[in-house]
Amino acid sequence: KKSEGGGAKKAEAEASGASDHIEIGTEVKMLFEDGKWYKGLVDKYSGSKGKYTVLFPDGDRQEIKIPDPDVKVLGPKATTGSSASKPSEAKPAGVKPSGAKPSGGKAPEAAGG
Repeated sequence: KKSEGGGAKKAEAEASGASDHIEIGTEVKMLFEDGKWYKGLVDKYSGSKGKYTVLFPDGDRQEIKIPDPDVKVLGPKATTGSSASKPSEAKPAGVKPSGAKPSGGKAPEAAGG
């Protein structure tokens, strides 16, 4: 059970300066339901939600909490080194994160036939 009470009193975590705060522009890897890890960049942080928005090369955005078992923080985006030598593995559009639960009930997804 998750108790969803008023979290107004828990402002001390932000005030003390959380050491695990990730900078905007940090490169992360996220595990998706196809079993592959895809790279994205931290686009913004929502203090009220305590979540990071990760932007992927295909334009997909995911809101995540860090730390998360399905997320690896790679560090600041490398601007030097072997950049253009090997193509980054691009995430196919529409692939959902591995931890994603379907929202809603029996919404017909792609009922073709």
